[in-house]
Amino acid sequence: MSNNLFWNGLYLKIKKNSVIVVPIIFLVLAILIHFSNGKFFLLNTDPEYFHLFNGLNMSIFNLAVEYIDHPGTTVQVLFAVSAHIVNLLFPGTDIISNALNHPEAFIHGANILLNTCIAMALFILGYKTYQYSGNLLLSLLLQLTPFFSIRVLIISGRIIPESVLIVPILLLILLIIKYIYDKNEKLNNRKYVLAFAIIGGLGMATKLFYLPFLIIPLFLLQTKQSRWKYLFYTAIATFIFAFPLFVNFGKSWTWYTNMLLHSGKWGSGDANIIDLSEIPNRLQQIFYTDRVFFIITGLAIVQLILFFSLKILKNKTQVSLLLKRALLAVITTIIIFGLFVTKHFAHHYIIPILVLKAFVVFLMASLLIEIIELKNIRRYISMAAILIAVLLIIPQLKQLSTSVHFKQSQAAKFEERFNLLNTYNQKENTLIISTHYRGAPFIQAAMAGGVMLSGHLRSTFKYQLSEKYPNTFLFVTWSDQFYFWDEFLDANEFIDPKKPVYIYIGEGKDMHLEIILKRINDAFPSFSAELKVLNHFTEPEAYFYELKLNRR
Repeated sequence: MSNNLFWNGLYLKIKKNSVIVVPIIFLVLAILIHFSNGKFFLLNTDPEYFHLFNGLNMSIFNLAVEYIDHPGTTVQVLFAVSAHIVNLLFPGTDIISNALNHPEAFIHGANILLNTCIAMALFILGYKTYQYSGNLLLSLLLQLTPFFSIRVLIISGRIIPESVLIVPILLLILLIIKYIYDKNEKLNNRKYVLAFAIIGGLGMATKLFYLPFLIIPLFLLQTKQSRWKYLFYTAIATFIFAFPLFVNFGKSWTWYTNMLLHSGKWGSGDANIIDLSEIPNRLQQIFYTDRVFFIITGLAIVQLILFFSLKILKNKTQVSLLLKRALLAVITTIIIFGLFVTKHFAHHYIIPILVLKAFVVFLMASLLIEIIELKNIRRYISMAAILIAVLLIIPQLKQLSTSVHFKQSQAAKFEERFNLLNTYNQKENTLIISTHYRGAPFIQAAMAGGVMLSGHLRSTFKYQLSEKYPNTFLFVTWSDQFYFWDEFLDANEFIDPKKPVYIYIGEGKDMHLEIILKRINDAFPSFSAELKVLNHFTEPEAYFYELKLNRR
């Protein structure tokens, strides 16, 4: 008898603690994926370095942040919090100096903190779902959310708004499940309204593309008063969490209205809101981003139609009715979000709705369980759902492996360029850089991007960077001068004709060389320029030149 009690107790303990396994596996994999990217200034300056510099300002309580492009406020807060943790590794100097000397370490710290938050959210999601529903298999299925679509797992290696959005979406899923299975949800209605609003505000402060997700609670909340309160509180939460958006209202208004009223990205293109001719192609691209996800969504629509038309759920439990509403809400969100992305398409824009993939399967399985009386069949539905999850995940592992190996090979290629050119990256050498926004073998380009997008708070970094890189200058298209840490200089103000000038021309910037040479020739009319190619890189193409000035 005591032996049976021991084994039963051990089984229950293992069963209860099994929800910790997937979050740990996720955290380890996410960190490994992150480090496979290599040095971020080589390939991924946008937006990591932009948010790093704005987050550093937040870390020292300079809150007048002007970078509102996503708006990305939660990303900046993430950098601000992690900066204080990473700073403990470099005692003796202030946080700004440490960050400018070790920016990559601060990016790694922010990503590890982000993925720790995601892992914690996955743990809580699994633990609480098991607590609310009593279904361990479906709880574990929800924890597999990052694995259901490998793109979600891959993007967790970056610190971009789409990866940060994983946290509020997981919290939204958790709150929906709690609401569905709460027998006293009417008594707790006010708490749910506030909780939905807070999550909505966090999502909107991360990226305004979160907007379609705000629809979901409107399907669940059961009175008009609750819905209006939810919308009102969400507006307040967005105002608080995305405060830079409203502090810089004029800039925000111009930026977002341009994006809304123009068909191109970042407010470019024709003033026609959306290019209708691109819609079929973009819908196809959206579908092929994750075909299985949209097939599952289609099956969910069929399930709902059957349930409505055959009135299968008529006179059923409150749980089944809320499950039906939740599935309808999620499908509506997926469709609206997909239409949003047809306006401005990029593969990573799709990530937020892919986070819902496991949740759609969960809702479909839960609905079937609710209408079936036989306990054994219910168990088989849960087992079938887990089996489907495994069958969906396994084929994607090859895609994950391919992606990681590609990232590693790219990182190695750019690391090689960095090592080749690093001997020229000395304080005494005059260096002019024109590069693609994605990155360059010179960390100064990433630093300059972060500084330029720090608004009037760029003074936080100006002095130290001008001391650290006293002879690095950026070619910019909006000035006839060269950019030098928030100053603009003519060529004759920083070039010594007795010393060589080194020029880096990055991917797609070939036309800038001619302009750079003209500026230098105009500044030194009594000298002739002798240009020599020191390095020619391919895939992508880039050039590194040595320029000598010879008196005529």
